[in-house]
Amino acid sequence: MRVAVIAAARQPFPGGLEYIGVYERMVERA
Repeated sequence: MRVAVIAAARQPFPGGLEYIGVYERMVERA
């Protein structure tokens, strides 16, 4: 899941930080 966080962080799209936060929560659950 960390790879997904890095990929999302590299993408210059609006709300990127919000998606990263969601991925981080998913990592915590895993």
